[in-house]
Amino acid sequence: VWMALRFLVVGDLGECSDASRTTAAAMAVWAEQHGGPEFVLGLGDNFYPCGVESVEDPQFANTWYNTFVRPHSALQVPWHMVLGNHDYAWNPDAQIDYTTSPNNIGGLWTLPSRNAIFRAGDTAFFAIDTNGVQFSVRAGYPEAKRDLHATIAWLDRELARCDARTKIVFGHHPCYTQGRGHGAEAICIREREYSYRDRRGFLHTDPGFGLEDVLARNHVALYLAGHEHIMQAHTSKGVLHVIAGTASQYARYYRGIDESVHLDWADTSSSHGFSSVEVDGAGAVRVRLISNAGNVLHDITNTAHLAPSRPAVQAS
Repeated sequence: VWMALRFLVVGDLGECSDASRTTAAAMAVWAEQHGGPEFVLGLGDNFYPCGVESVEDPQFANTWYNTFVRPHSALQVPWHMVLGNHDYAWNPDAQIDYTTSPNNIGGLWTLPSRNAIFRAGDTAFFAIDTNGVQFSVRAGYPEAKRDLHATIAWLDRELARCDARTKIVFGHHPCYTQGRGHGAEAICIREREYSYRDRRGFLHTDPGFGLEDVLARNHVALYLAGHEHIMQAHTSKGVLHVIAGTASQYARYYRGIDESVHLDWADTSSSHGFSSVEVDGAGAVRVRLISNAGNVLHDITNTAHLAPSRPAVQAS
C-alpha cells in the first residue's frame, strides 16, 4: 500500500537542553533515513518554565528555531503547535500572534488559534487547547474550564461534519496515563463525570469533559498528547491514544507510577524521543515511538476507524 502522508510528533520541547538538541538531531536522522515529514506536530509546553512574554521573546529562536529547525533541513517544514499548561504561565496569546509575526522565519511556526483544523489529503487534523482541565491554569484563567467545554462541543460538531477518511486529534493533556500526578486530569478530560477526593478526604463528583466519547463516536483514528514526560500507547473504543512528551525534560512519570492503571504499553527505559506517524493510501495509521538513539520502542497500526461496523458511542 502506498504511503499517503508522513509526519513527526514531538511533545514538551520547551527546555533548551542537551536532551532537546539530541531529540532534534534524532528526528532529522530519522527523516533522512525514512522520508522527510510533510510537517511536525508540537504537543504543547513549548517553552519552559513560563511560556513567552511577547512575539519578541528570544525563546522562539533559542528553544525552538535554533534547536529544532535551523540546524536540520529535514525539519524545515511547517510546525503545527498547541498550547500546554506551562505556556499559559506568561502570555499564551504571544504564541498565537507569532504565527503571523515577521519574526516567524519562513512562517513555519503555525498556531493560528487555540483550536484549529487543517487537512493533508484525505487526513484531517484537529488541534485543541485542553488546558481548561488543569487547576493551575484555571487559577489564572477562570474562563478556561468553560472554554474547554466549548472546545469539546466544537470538536464534536467539526468531527461529525468532516468527510476525511482519517481523523487525527492532538492536544496537550492525555486521556490515559499511568502517571500518579496527572491521572486525575486524564480522568477529568476523558470522562463525562468523575469523582475525586479533596485534601480533607471528602469525595466529590463533578462533570468531566467527555473527550473520549467524542473521539470514539466520530471514528477518530489517533489522539496525540504530551504533558506526561513519557512515551505511551493505549487503544480504547477504537481510538489509539499516544503520549509523546519526552523531547526536552526528565523522561519519567510525574510523581511516579499508579500501579492500579493498566495500559497497553509504556516505555520503561526513561528514553527521550519523538514519534513518527504514517497514514497509508488505505487510511491506516501507523505510529512508531522512537528513542533519541534511533531505536523503535513501540510500533502500532490502527485501522479501527476504517471499519463501518465499528460500534458508535451514543452522545449524552
